[in-house]
Amino acid sequence: MQSFVLGLAAACAVPVCSQPAISAEETLRFRLVVHHIETDTMRNPAETGPELSASHSVGVAVMEDGRLAWKEFVWIGFGGDGAVPSQGFSSYVFENGDGLDVRFSSGPGEGGYFVDYEVLSGSGGYAGATGTGQLKLVPTDWDHATLFEGSIDVTTP
Repeated sequence: MQSFVLGLAAACAVPVCSQPAISAEETLRFRLVVHHIETDTMRNPAETGPELSASHSVGVAVMEDGRLAWKEFVWIGFGGDGAVPSQGFSSYVFENGDGLDVRFSSGPGEGGYFVDYEVLSGSGGYAGATGTGQLKLVPTDWDHATLFEGSIDVTTP
């Protein structure tokens, strides 16, 4: 009887262990308020051309489901006024410690200012994440902050 139980347990374990991993897909929709902590602007003194700006910025994203995420990012822009092409890296950290790391490019485009995301990695519930996303500028009268609406399509293994 004992060998029958062991054989049954082994037979049941094989299908469970051999099942392919199921990936999860999620679309994060949110509103994001950002503030630039510090921005350095440099110009080549021998040329009259665009400036190069580098900034360290922070923000808070309010997800459609009510979760909050702290965002910290760095970017480099070519032109100095923020309305020109730029590139950078962002980290979103949720209240439970889960996180997403993304690379972005941004600039003026048809329909207004845009930010395109590529998910590079994640941690916690987003470990191994990949995906893409976009932010769109929302006009406000704020002097020291910027508002965006965004979404990120995330796939986790």
